[in-house]
Amino acid sequence: MPATRLKIFISSVQKEFKQIRPNLKAFLLGDAGLPEPQFEQRGGSFVITPWRDWLTTEATVRLDLNDRQRQALALVKVKGRITNQDLREETGVVIRTISRDLEDLVGKGVLQKVGTTGRSIFYVLVRKPDTKRTNKT
Repeated sequence: MPATRLKIFISSVQKEFKQIRPNLKAFLLGDAGLPEPQFEQRGGSFVITPWRDWLTTEATVRLDLNDRQRQALALVKVKGRITNQDLREETGVVIRTISRDLEDLVGKGVLQKVGTTGRSIFYVLVRKPDTKRTNKT
């Protein structure tokens, strides 16, 4: 296939995907409460990586999280990301305590801090690959 025809083909596939992405997301996730899959283009391929929720009840018990930290995880699972202010409003706790809780979650490898300083900082869940190959794909 000549290079120009290939570029046109890839472009049309990308346009089609943008149209079906919301339906595909709903189909993949359904009502399961799973994290949003990662969509990326690698060379000439389009890759969808579904993520599983690795923060089960057993995992959070092993991490020895306090009530505020468990609230933070529940909030970030719903919103996709949280800020220090989000968690302060949810818990009613002072800024220093919330900052310590969030930094502890970052240190335990549960949350990832995005941004450097000030109000632009937010936290997202760390995505863990399926190292035990439970999905066998």
